[in-house]
Amino acid sequence: KNKKNLNHPRWESYTISERISNSIIVSNYYNKKIPGDILECIKKQSFFLIKNLEYFGNETGNHIINNARALYLYSIYHNNKKIQILAKSIFYDQVSKLITKDGFLREGSSHYHFLFLRWLIEVNYFAKKNEDYNFSKFISKYILMLIKSGINFLYEKEDKSYAISLFGDISPDCNPSWLSDVIFSKICPFEIENLPFKSSKD
Repeated sequence: KNKKNLNHPRWESYTISERISNSIIVSNYYNKKIPGDILECIKKQSFFLIKNLEYFGNETGNHIINNARALYLYSIYHNNKKIQILAKSIFYDQVSKLITKDGFLREGSSHYHFLFLRWLIEVNYFAKKNEDYNFSKFISKYILMLIKSGINFLYEKEDKSYAISLFGDISPDCNPSWLSDVIFSKICPFEIENLPFKSSKD
């Protein structure tokens, strides 16, 4: 129903990346194949995304990793090795530029830090499922860095749940409360125990 209209937000590369990734994640979660007509739309949007990657020289930000996440997930679902090579080359080229040596997302937002971490955890899950172990090892290194630094942004509330101390930009993609326990996700490659969380009373 959403016909191509390049002036509409639904055809921005970031939006397309979300649509592709979420379609494949939902399909995987419910163990259901994506219907043929929808898969054909996703295929066309994947090729459109390839031609409209969010590379902006020194101004390239986290969006390029979301682009790569979408292409990697699509390449696995559709068994397209060429797209998989392209997606992985983006990760190899950009992840180390977007994460500081101390393990923080370069863009200075605690919310985006956890959103970025979520993307890598999802990519790592599909890499392992696809037995792409060398790539998984590469991604896991940065997941661990983001977790160790991200702990500094978490605090424990009175009800013993966790929350993110918010600063910087807030993304409309996911509510911060939804992302606050992403490090405890079942698909996170590391078991998190006895972390030095601050209390909301501190």
